[in-house]
Amino acid sequence: MVKKALHIILISFLLLLLLFTTLVPSETPVHVHARQLRCHDDERRTLLELKGSLGSDSPCFESWKMEREAGNCCSWTGVVCGGPSSHVVGLDLGLCEKLNDPIPPEIGRLVHLQELSLSESHLEGPIPPSVSNLTELVYLDLSFNYFHGPILPLLSNLTRLEELFLVENQFTGDIPLSMVNLTRLTRLHLSTNQFTGEIPS
Repeated sequence: MVKKALHIILISFLLLLLLFTTLVPSETPVHVHARQLRCHDDERRTLLELKGSLGSDSPCFESWKMEREAGNCCSWTGVVCGGPSSHVVGLDLGLCEKLNDPIPPEIGRLVHLQELSLSESHLEGPIPPSVSNLTELVYLDLSFNYFHGPILPLLSNLTRLEELFLVENQFTGDIPLSMVNLTRLTRLHLSTNQFTGEIPS
């Protein structure tokens, strides 16, 4: 009889414990992940400045808004956030329409970028020196645009680059000696430009 009573008490205790754990909110990995992907205010402002400079009429920027949850730039098209602090680490504006301007210098403020693609976006002009601030870049694609001028400012500090695509532009001048600093480079495409000289070895 005593054993039966203890058995009933034990079952009741386990049922109460189960009910308690289902009612109390838990800190699940999903919640943590959602918090990590919240946008940083300074990076959101920089992205909105880029949108204003490059042409807000482009379909690529339709999701780049400030209203309510849309103000979280980590959810914007072409923007990737990552890392323990959810910084903007990727920006893909490739194949964007109605972009007919130079790269705005503000892009140099996205210092946590690891991947940047601006290919086939009808961009033009020289590469702004501020791109050299993007020292975390491992992937850079500027192919099939109308960029011109030397690429020295572009390469001076980007020593983490693993893939660099500059195909089909109007870059001129010698390929800079600073190329030898790109020791991690595994893919390099420079064709259909107006470079002179040889690739430094």
